[in-house]
Amino acid sequence: MMTNCKIELTEEQRLAMCLSLHGKSKLITRAQLNEFVSGCVQAAVDGSSGRVCSTPSSPSASPVSHTLPAPYAERYADRPDTWKAGWLRGWNQVR
Repeated sequence: MMTNCKIELTEEQRLAMCLSLHGKSKLITRAQLNEFVSGCVQAAVDGSSGRVCSTPSSPSASPVSHTLPAPYAERYADRPDTWKAGWLRGWNQVR
């Protein structure tokens, strides 16, 4: 299924995302944002908990991950730590 998800970001938000994900002081591109969102969706689908795109009933229902799960750690080993921190933030949001 192909989707179009409209995401509006201010320049400040684009700058903050690029700094958080890539450690660079420039605006995040559409391609970079698309890659991040695709990674978050893929992480939700591949999640070991078996839940797909569900919201925990309470904050304690899903433990917070502080490290990338093994298959993603290998896949994204060459990414900067700031990118991994952003990925984890997205991972923890969708779990």
